[in-house]
Amino acid sequence: SELVRNALDALPERGGRIGLRSRLSNNDKGEVLLIEVADDGSGARQSLIDQAFERDLTEEYSGISLVRAIIEQHGGNFSVESEPGEGTYA
Repeated sequence: SELVRNALDALPERGGRIGLRSRLSNNDKGEVLLIEVADDGSGARQSLIDQAFERDLTEEYSGISLVRAIIEQHGGNFSVESEPGEGTYA
């Protein structure tokens, strides 16, 4: 829900799109669930996304940091790709 909330916040006042996709995939760990959230909102420089993961959980980007921590505690991987004006893909 935090990823969807962030995607909604990135959209303009009117318009914009959010995509949700999930699928089962096989990798070296066996069968895994892949969940993707994308938006065509304002986007951000990748350096700002990377900094968000380095901040203390009490700061502005705590939601994304918390999402990453929970996913990694369950043995998963989390990544975010973003470009200004191009949206974000998590």
